[in-house]
Order: sequence, then C-alpha cells, then structure tokens
Amino acid sequence: MLEQGPILPGWLKKLALLGVILSVSTALGAPINVRTQALHELLEVPLYSAPATVVARNQPQVAAEINARVIDLPVQVGDRVSANDPLARLDCRSLESRLAVARAELQITLSQFSHAQAQLKRARDLKKNKSISDELLDQRRTELETRQAEANARREGINQAAIDVGHCDIKAPFDAVVTERLVSVGTYVSRGKPIIGLLETDGQEVSAYLRESEISRLQMADQLVFEASAGRFPLQLRTMLPAVSTTT
Repeated sequence: MLEQGPILPGWLKKLALLGVILSVSTALGAPINVRTQALHELLEVPLYSAPATVVARNQPQVAAEINARVIDLPVQVGDRVSANDPLARLDCRSLESRLAVARAELQITLSQFSHAQAQLKRARDLKKNKSISDELLDQRRTELETRQAEANARREGINQAAIDVGHCDIKAPFDAVVTERLVSVGTYVSRGKPIIGLLETDGQEVSAYLRESEISRLQMADQLVFEASAGRFPLQLRTMLPAVSTTT
C-alpha cells in the first residue's frame, strides 16, 4: 500500500470562509468565537494499494552430495534451525574406509619416495667417482620424480575422500525454517537427491506488479507498507525492474 504525501483539498476554501466570518463579526462588533483544529485533521492523505506477495531470498531443497543411506533425520517440519545445525546424517562407513586406505597408500608412497631419494644421492656420489653411467643416474632421478608425482596424487585422493566424508553430515546453510522432509530414515539416496526443504528466515522481500500509471505514485509516496493478516509492515523500495508485460 502506498501513502502519498499530504494534499490540501478544500482547506484554503475553509480558511477563506473563516476570514469572511471574522470580517463580518468584527464589523458588527459581536464577540468572535474561534475553534481550533489540528492541521493534520484537515489534510487528506490519499492511499493507493496494489496486490503484493512476500518472496523469500532463498528457499532451497538441500540435497545429498554422495550415494548413501539416511541413518538420522533430527529435524521436523516447522523446526527453526540455525546455520550449520544438522539436518540429516548419512551412512559413511564405506567412505571413511576409503579415506583410511588413501592415507595408508600415501604412507607407502612416501616410504618409496624416501628410498628413491637415497638411491639418487648414492648414484650422484658414485657418478663423481665415475662408477656408474649417466643412464643409471637418469634412471634414479626418474624414479624419484615418479614417486613424487605418486605422493601428490595420493594427497589429492585423500582430499577427495575427506570431502566425501564431510558430506555425510548435511547441515543448514543459513538460519531457516524446515518446510518439508523429502525422505525417511533408511532411504538410500543418490547424489543430488533432495532431502530437506528450507525457507530462509531473513532477507524476505515484497514483490508487486504495478501499472505504468502507478509508478509515479510509488516514487512520490512518503511511506510504503505491506498489509497482511499479521499486521502492517513498513517497506523500503529497493529497485524497480524496467520490464513491461507484453500481454497487457
């Protein structure tokens, strides 16, 4: 609803009439009775309204990022949750096992890397005495580089496995209200399967479609309010989209 700035329909006429009455009364010598009234009671503030809807900034369906079975859903529809609160827990035993294997493989590779380092150092010492060929020295250097590359690959494998394990606990991305539970405990979900529906509790906006003639009223309004069953809520204009409906 738009409340435009005050206008003065007819109040000048009232003052003019009052001036005439005062003039006549003064001429007749009669007592002058004056009644005062607040100016805002004489002003008429036009009100303009348009249909509007509340739009949530974020209303996601939080999905699984791994393939696993749901083992816990600690929230119910209507619950309020804060950022990082748990929404669901997935069975992570196989992923945790893969992470442990990746860490063990890295230790094996690091041992091989240390051995390759010692071999190269020994080969360089022998090369100084011309006890080995250049080809054997190059072979030792290549072995060391290979072990180094393998160690880097193992570290990336650990990082990926750790990321997958981190997806076993699904948490709220922001303060929200739970609007729906899309799975049950025991359901096997695949990557991308929606699990919990959320509605962000902060940052809501009001959207309204106005006719071209109403835009100037909106820009001139002293106050913008949104009226709903819960009451009146003050608004602040953020932006106007420069779009026109082609059907109307």
